[in-house]
Amino acid sequence: MIKSYIVDQNANEKVGKHFKVKEFACKDGSQAVFIDEHLASILDILRNKIGKPVIITSGYRTPEWNKRCGGAKYSYHIRGMAADIRVNGMSAKEIANELNAIVPNECGIIVYKSWVHFDVRTSKYRKGV
Repeated sequence: MIKSYIVDQNANEKVGKHFKVKEFACKDGSQAVFIDEHLASILDILRNKIGKPVIITSGYRTPEWNKRCGGAKYSYHIRGMAADIRVNGMSAKEIANELNAIVPNECGIIVYKSWVHFDVRTSKYRKGV
């Protein structure tokens, strides 16, 4: 289920065990934030498994911000179903391998040079893993 939040009211509200609403907020400063609960759950599982903070570099994006970022036209970020993440001390490939072990038959994992795109699409998609 996708939940909606307002930054000014919910910035420090916990989403799952390890994350706060503000970590998923769009970088354009907009107030609305959409976060898929399954996304937050998987990121929590990853955090528990590796024992290190998972840094969200891009979570929810407004359609305008997504376009400015060069995101895909129907990006999962626009729906609150994706996060670009990194973990200090781990390569993007290592992070992707950990995620793949958690959700071997579902979700999207795309490896970039220094970060990983993770989304909770229903089908399995892998690139660079």
